[in-house]
Amino acid sequence: LDCFGNRCTNLTKSSKFLGVETPSQNRYVGYFQKVKEKCNGVPPEEIPLGLQQVKITVIVDFMYSGTL
Repeated sequence: LDCFGNRCTNLTKSSKFLGVETPSQNRYVGYFQKVKEKCNGVPPEEIPLGLQQVKITVIVDFMYSGTL
């Protein structure tokens, strides 16, 4: 947590230590901790992934369409 907080804190703009403030930051710190503990600090080998499908769904806004 200290490592993440130090990277996020800009002491030239403020003396406030920022630390972890959002759920996504908390998840990232958790992932980083797992890599440090289970992989001796070395990230696992990358596995290339490909996008196979994109589905776009339209949600009708009844408030503005004038129908129910």
